[in-house]
Amino acid sequence: MVFQPQWDAHDNPQPELTWDLIKDIGLDIAEAKSEANSPAIEPLLRQDVADMRALKVNRTPCFFVHGTTLRGFGEA
Repeated sequence: MVFQPQWDAHDNPQPELTWDLIKDIGLDIAEAKSEANSPAIEPLLRQDVADMRALKVNRTPCFFVHGTTLRGFGEA
């Protein structure tokens, strides 16, 4: 099953839909939602964005080998 198009359409992102997609994995959804909305998350997200900008990450997934962005990824 491919769920990503349902929740991350670039013109209409709907991250709240992920909660329904993961409801059967044994996670305490109420606790996860509470932690996701915690004020402690904001500085972590800001640091992630700062790291992303410093490393010039412009897409995901993005892989690094010895500090260099790996443009292609596969068996080769």
